[in-house]
Amino acid sequence: MEAAAWLGAMASLILLLLAASIGWHAPGGRFKAYLLLWLLTLAALALAPIYNTPLLPAWLRLLLYSAANLSPMSSALLLFLLFEDRDIGGRSFWLLAGLAVGLDSFDLAMSLQQNWPNDRLGIALFEYLPQLLKIGFLGLSLYGLLRSWRAELIQGRWRLRHVALGLGMLIGAEMLIVENLWAVQHALPYDAAGFHATWQLALALGLCLALLRPGPLASWSPAPLSSPEPAVNEPGRGWLDWRRKRGELQALLEQQEIYRDPGLNLAGLARALAIPEYRARQLINGELGYRNFNVFMNDYRSRAAARALADPALAHLPILTIAMDVGYASLAPFNRAFRERFQMTPSEYRLQQRRGVSDAAQASVVDC
Repeated sequence: MEAAAWLGAMASLILLLLAASIGWHAPGGRFKAYLLLWLLTLAALALAPIYNTPLLPAWLRLLLYSAANLSPMSSALLLFLLFEDRDIGGRSFWLLAGLAVGLDSFDLAMSLQQNWPNDRLGIALFEYLPQLLKIGFLGLSLYGLLRSWRAELIQGRWRLRHVALGLGMLIGAEMLIVENLWAVQHALPYDAAGFHATWQLALALGLCLALLRPGPLASWSPAPLSSPEPAVNEPGRGWLDWRRKRGELQALLEQQEIYRDPGLNLAGLARALAIPEYRARQLINGELGYRNFNVFMNDYRSRAAARALADPALAHLPILTIAMDVGYASLAPFNRAFRERFQMTPSEYRLQQRRGVSDAAQASVVDC
């Protein structure tokens, strides 16, 4: 067996052992499930030098190939849950994922038995369409990585975004530019399979170092959006009068209601507090317990909107007016944030509050 196959087998074994350790020791939840799925698909992908040869029986090659083709989908699921605190694994997601993997797996199964596909329609359907779908999932992963980059409040996750983006760009550039464009007219000066096996082994070792240390899984995994808990003050954060700055921040939020500015971002809040941006990130996460600046703003805006929706004196105001008054530029993000915070739509919340007031009024009449 050639060197690339040995390196891939080592990477796969390390990833499987890491998945077993996390599965045994880490607390349960959706984050753990998606992390395990991602590790297992990476382990299958690392075995590509083996299952692309006749060394294995056809059924095992097909199984590993199908699992490896799930890696773009598992990456998108994990990145959105990790960085956006949002589960995108809905019905449409899995239908498209199943279509891509099913077409790819059927293509492999048929090609093992005959010259397949041998016409333009078959090539378009079984060769190009699955690749386009997987590229779409990779684009979705990139979107999840970049969407709230500046809003990240956890230092570990903020650094992780940089590492993930750097590795993704390096590997993606090598595969797209070098292997698929430059190599069309030139011979590669290195073994592509060996290169992939090497970075997969390095990634497996890096994941072991990162995930087996105490702390990362707990700090990276999403927390409930409705009840952030203050983090423990760490001496390593450096000197700053955190209590005074927290008081200034609360004054900006509760007295000046700075969150009503739809253009407010982390840099603007840092300027209002007269501290560097990284200190503002530490303040909001370390003192108030929020993990994402957008979630932080949405929480204050949603609570302000809830007070307005429950106020009988403001019952004549349209929901759009209330949404824009508390800092939203449009209705769709307001509805989404409000539903995440209160588990109901603004209209349902307003109706519930009106019924509560009506029931209380009727009870007072009966008591009289």
